[in-house]
Amino acid sequence: KAGQAVVGVTADRDGGLLTIYDRAGSTVVGAMADKDGGLLGIWNKTGDEVVQAYADAHGDGRVGAFDRYGKGRALTPR
Repeated sequence: KAGQAVVGVTADRDGGLLTIYDRAGSTVVGAMADKDGGLLGIWNKTGDEVVQAYADAHGDGRVGAFDRYGKGRALTPR
């Protein structure tokens, strides 16, 4: 809808949070800073998180892809 927010930018103690919404107001992309680095999430049209990418506590990257039921797998550097 015209005039509806499609991007949100906020901050907390670990840093910033960027959220992108679809026309219905549902979150479809989120990117944030946390104590380990950064995190990226992608949601499908029904609101299920289907992709995650983040830095873990050891400084390594993790990437996960999941179906709408939450089943999937993560790619790790080791």
